Amino acid sequence: MNDIEKKRARCPHKFDFGQTKHHHNLKNKMADQKTTSFRMIPTYQWVRVGNDADDDDGSDADDRPNIIDISGAPTQERPFFEADINTIMKKDTIICLTGELKEDGEGADQPAANYRFKTDHSINEKVIDNYFYLFSAAKIDSRLRPIVITTIPRSWRKYSFFLQENGQIEKIPSDRGPSALDYGLMDMLGTFNIGPDQIIKLRESCSGSRYKTYLIDMISFLYQTKVDTPEFHDLFDVDFRSIVRVQRKHGNRTQDCMYMNKTIETDGQVFFTPKRSSVDMIYAELQAALSPGDNSVKKAIRDHCLKFSIWRWTDFDVNDTDDAFTILMIIHAFSTEDTDDVNEELRSDRPHDIQRSLRKVMSNWHAQLP
Repeated sequence: MNDIEKKRARCPHKFDFGQTKHHHNLKNKMADQKTTSFRMIPTYQWVRVGNDADDDDGSDADDRPNIIDISGAPTQERPFFEADINTIMKKDTIICLTGELKEDGEGADQPAANYRFKTDHSINEKVIDNYFYLFSAAKIDSRLRPIVITTIPRSWRKYSFFLQENGQIEKIPSDRGPSALDYGLMDMLGTFNIGPDQIIKLRESCSGSRYKTYLIDMISFLYQTKVDTPEFHDLFDVDFRSIVRVQRKHGNRTQDCMYMNKTIETDGQVFFTPKRSSVDMIYAELQAALSPGDNSVKKAIRDHCLKFSIWRWTDFDVNDTDDAFTILMIIHAFSTEDTDDVNEELRSDRPHDIQRSLRKVMSNWHAQLP
C-alpha cells in the first residue's frame, strides 16, 4: 500500500472512487504488449519522498510544504487524478513539471513526451485532461506559487548516455575517453549491486531511443532542489504561457496535443524555466551527486527532501531508465558516511525513514534485475 492508498484508507470520505490504481491496469496492458523476461516492466505510480508517519517530535509530516512532481505522463483515470491532486494540494504546494514548454507551430515538433501518450488515443486524452485539471487547480488557488519547469530543452543537453550491449555506459560525446561522469554513474549503480549484467537488461528500457538516455530526470531533480533557495532567481526565468489544446497530425496519427504558447495576457499561466546559463553548473552538480563521498550537492538533496514532502508521479522504465536512476541518486545522497558531522546528521530518524521508504519503493524494481 503506497501513501496515497493509505490516505484513502484513513480518509475514505475524501475518496469516492475505490482503491484500484489505474497504473496497475496500464502496467499490465503494457507488460502484455512489450515485456519479456529480458525487459523491465513499465510502471506508472506515485512515489512519496518523505516520512510515512508522524515525526518523533509529535508534528505531522504533512505539515511540511508539498511538492507535486509530475515526472511522467499522468495516465491515471481522471477521477483518481483529481482525488489525488485534491488531497496533496494545499496552500503552499509547489508544482514541478519535467516537460519542456513548446509552442504550437514550431515545425513538426510534438509536445514533450510527458505531455502526451502517442501510442494510445484514449490514454492520450486522459493525460491532457489531467494536465488541464492540474493547471486549473493551480490557478483557482491564488496562494499557490507559479509552476516550476525543471527540465532543459534537448538542444541544451550536453550529453547523452549510451547503454552498451556489454553492460557498460558511455557518455556521448565521449570527450576523448571515459570521464568522471561515466565512472561516477557506474560506481553509484554498483553500490546498489547494479553492474554490467543488470545494465544489459535495463538497456531495453531505452530501446525506443536507440539505447541512449539523457539522464534528464536526474538533472530535473537537481533543478528542483533549487526551489525556495536564495539562488533560485539566479537560475530561473519567468515565462508567461497560454495553454492550448489542438488537434495535430504527426506522421500517420492525428491526436489532441497540448502546447504552451507565449503570451502577455493576464490570464496566462506563470512558469519558471531554467536559464541557459545554469546548464554547466547543473551538470557539475550531477557529477557531484554521483560521487562516493559527501559534498554540498548531496547535502542539498538531503535538505530538500527533509524540508518538503514530495509527491512524485513516476514512469519507471516506460521510455528510459532515468526515473529509477533518480530515486537511486536520492538514496545515494542519504547513504553517505564520510565525516562525524554527516554521521550525526544521518543518525536521526527522519533521514533514515526517507532512505528506508525509498529502498522499499525500489525493491520491486530491483527484484526484476538478474
